[in-house]
Order: sequence, then structure tokens, then C-alpha cells
Amino acid sequence: MRHSVSVTCCEMLVSSFYLAYAADVPGGTVLAEKQELVRHIKDEPASLDPAKAVGLPEIQVSRDLVEGLGTRKENRDII
Repeated sequence: MRHSVSVTCCEMLVSSFYLAYAADVPGGTVLAEKQELVRHIKDEPASLDPAKAVGLPEIQVSRDLVEGLGTRKENRDII
């Protein structure tokens, strides 16, 4: 039983690598050699540890990390 669980986990991990490269880029599009996403934050976060996140920069980074994990209704309740 333990072997089949580890094999299943490995299969899921390998299949997730393929999804990381699943961007829908039209043919003939020239992409930059180095692709970056830059997020402007006024100050450097003091810590990325959620238990130590007390300032605005830390909260902004924490919010960005979990943004896609849930959504909110019109009345701001988490779904």
C-alpha cells in the first residue's frame, strides 16, 4: 500500500511539471529570454514567515501568495 501511494505522488508531481509549461502562446511570438513578474512594494518585507507578518509589506506579499487559492462573494465572505 505504501509503495502505491508513493508512486501516485510521484506521478502527480511529474504531471504538474507539464502544467507549468502549458502557456497558450501563439505561434511566431518572440518571448524575452528572461521573463519576470515585478511587484512594487514600498518597503522590503521584514519576514516572509506568516506568523511574523505584521507590517503592510509582509501582508501584501502574503496576500499575493494565497490570492488564487480562494475567492470572495459580494459581501466579502470567503468561498
